[in-house]
Amino acid sequence: MSEKTPLLHYRLTTSSEPPDGSKRTGVKGGGHYRRSKDKAAQKLGALFGVVIPTLLSMFSVVVFLRVGFVVGQAGLYHSIAMLLVAYFIITMTVLSVCAISTNGALDAGGAYYMISRALGPEFGGSIGIMFFLANVCGSALYILGLVEAIVSTFGVPQGEVHWDRVLPSGYWWALLYGTALLFLCFIVCLVRDFSISLPFLKNIFSQGTLAAVLITFITYSVLSLFAAWSCDRYLLQRDYSFLGDINILPPMVTVGIYASSLSAAMSNLIGASRVLYALSKDDLFGGVLALARKTSQSGNPWVSVLASWLLVQVRYHNVYTQFDFSSLLEV
Repeated sequence: MSEKTPLLHYRLTTSSEPPDGSKRTGVKGGGHYRRSKDKAAQKLGALFGVVIPTLLSMFSVVVFLRVGFVVGQAGLYHSIAMLLVAYFIITMTVLSVCAISTNGALDAGGAYYMISRALGPEFGGSIGIMFFLANVCGSALYILGLVEAIVSTFGVPQGEVHWDRVLPSGYWWALLYGTALLFLCFIVCLVRDFSISLPFLKNIFSQGTLAAVLITFITYSVLSLFAAWSCDRYLLQRDYSFLGDINILPPMVTVGIYASSLSAAMSNLIGASRVLYALSKDDLFGGVLALARKTSQSGNPWVSVLASWLLVQVRYHNVYTQFDFSSLLEV
């Protein structure tokens, strides 16, 4: 390899073809490239393939537990300004990803796969590690938010007895709740089959990602406006679960918190494992990630899932030790 050789032809192109030399006709996790001729692969449209997953990843538990806190601390004007800056960055990123993704099919690794094929292994490797660690931290954060919501709703308050609060509270109990929830996400990630077809040709003109970005921006802005309009600032600063107290149907807020937190945590755990698996296949770090290439018979990279789960567990424990749950149990 000379200095003038394009980075795109260095090591990465060999991993995108099947090991038997046959031409790939479908995408399946774990390097299995086979597709039944008599059974067409299931394809997702713009709504279920793009809009819904993007909405789930951008809403998460922040909608229910942190919008009011941001308004209470920063004020409405500064909150809207932060949203404008954040969504400007998001929109530019989405446009760049859309431009890259329409140039070809994708394999495991998502954004890392696209960046490494477009910019080369040097950029791809460094960004891939950042994506992996970001997903690990994100999964731990969402589990923490879910445990926070569970303890706030069902934890036994200090000095009081309530018939609907039955879960023991304390440091080790809350740590146990988070560990159990994270283990549930781990089991789901192990048994899921990720044989999918990526319908980019259908989604080029429908711009589902941009539609999801616009919907989330409007939702965050409207919620911030309503929170500033209807709630006292003291309440917004000190009560994370204020939406449940002022909502017409409080149980729906609780369901939304649990569902969004668990979905986001699981999504980040899956994303971290797939990035780690893609890094191991591209052999950017030599034999350090050799074990992460192992897959099950169905093509699921179980070693990458296991390694990601362990790191998320460590990160959750680290974040949890800095979080005070006692304030959530005050009546």
